[in-house]
Amino acid sequence: MALMTLSAFLLLCPCAGAAAAADVRTVVVLYSEQADGRPANELTDQSIRTAFAAGAPERIQTRNEYLELSRFPGAEGRKVLAEFLRKKYAGETIDLVMSVLGPSLEFALEYRDQIFPGVPIVFMDVDEQEVQKHKLPADVIGVPVKLDPEVTLEVALRLHPKTRRVFVITGSAAFDVYWEGVARRTFRPYEGRIEFVYLSGLAMDDLLKRVATLPDGSIVLYLPVSRDATGKIFIPAEALKLVAAAANAPIYGFADSFMGRGIVGGHVLSFEMEGKHAADLALRILAGERPEQISVTGVSPNVAMFDWRQLRRWGINVASLPPGGDVRFREPSLWDLYHWHIISAIGVFALQTGLIVALLAQRASLRRADKQYWQVIETAPNGMLMAGADGVITMANAQAEKLFGYPRKELVGQSVEMLVPERFRTQHAAHRERFSASPEVRLMGEGRELFGRRKDGSEFPVEIALSPAQAQHQAARPGDDRGYQPAQAGRRRAAPEPDGAADTHRPIAPGPGERIPADRA
Repeated sequence: MALMTLSAFLLLCPCAGAAAAADVRTVVVLYSEQADGRPANELTDQSIRTAFAAGAPERIQTRNEYLELSRFPGAEGRKVLAEFLRKKYAGETIDLVMSVLGPSLEFALEYRDQIFPGVPIVFMDVDEQEVQKHKLPADVIGVPVKLDPEVTLEVALRLHPKTRRVFVITGSAAFDVYWEGVARRTFRPYEGRIEFVYLSGLAMDDLLKRVATLPDGSIVLYLPVSRDATGKIFIPAEALKLVAAAANAPIYGFADSFMGRGIVGGHVLSFEMEGKHAADLALRILAGERPEQISVTGVSPNVAMFDWRQLRRWGINVASLPPGGDVRFREPSLWDLYHWHIISAIGVFALQTGLIVALLAQRASLRRADKQYWQVIETAPNGMLMAGADGVITMANAQAEKLFGYPRKELVGQSVEMLVPERFRTQHAAHRERFSASPEVRLMGEGRELFGRRKDGSEFPVEIALSPAQAQHQAARPGDDRGYQPAQAGRRRAAPEPDGAADTHRPIAPGPGERIPADRA
């Protein structure tokens, strides 16, 4: 009565009988159960809509009908449901009907002439054994499926070689009982090797207590639980979540709608893939092909699919899975998340390390060059001095000590004028400034007699060569193992001495062909 009242209300609603636009094709999709968030329904609907949007030049509107056949198991209830749909779609042009799962196909075949006369049907997610039970009209086509509980069992036994008992879980609804029968027939050859325990038709509370205390060496095979012993209706995927939360053994299943809800995996029926297969057939019919002319052969294969989180929970190595298995819900590692950052950091570190090594090598090379440089200066037969633009002596070699009579420590840091005879010192600063303004390698006072002043005040003739230089690195001081860094050497320039005065830059050397007494530089 309530259903018929609802039908009358819908008939009075202005939108219920609205005709589709001429350029819009209408497809009615029949689901066996209600639209209550069932993952199988959602996966199928999304797959169909995606395929229609991508493959049709015209707009296709899908009208989903959720039959709730588990609530209307009797013939009278099904008749009322069929009458409701007949009135709902009266006057509308329906181009195609699609049915999901075996119960909806049976309903469509039984009442098609009443609800959708002459409309072709495409079925999906229907087991091949159910298809073989019917003599299908030529305009009813689809790709049958074959659940592989045997293959899933083999995979589970290979991953858990110490298994002694297999607990098979199913509910009390007609759909559940059907799959229990399939499982019993499939697993009969294994009963000599393994003990099978069927937890079927139990109240949910009792079922949860049983799976919480399973003995060692057990695995669980989950079949649909649509209704329990108390008559309570369940979404099979939601019932699985309750079972998985309580179970102390790994669970395997047969549908991709169970993935992510507690099963390790198995060879599963892919509602997503079956929706695409059915949509491809539907597009060909909507494009003008006759269903009876479309060749549909074979059975849609199952897909090896596993949950990475459950694999980790039960200590199963991914490498032991069947080849080509689809591992889902894999949690990315630090490498997966940040591998570009890590690679970049390693690259920067390697570059910095290379630069540091190169700098250290360069520094070592410079120190070796400096050591050789100062060895040459220290062992030179001529007296050599280095002074800055301010006239302060920064270096003196052993021969300079010998010529001027000063120990090296008394020369370094002193003004070069201390080595110039007193009568020429007042003119020396101006000569140094001129040389600093335009330094060049040259002899000082060429053609004139120049003199230096020793520590004891005596004078002696010298010949002075001026050479500008800029110190840019630390050098080993001659005679000093601790090393020597000239103060502000980079900003200092050698300065010329006035004619007849001693210069304190490097080198001090005799003129070519000149005979100089032993005490001359």
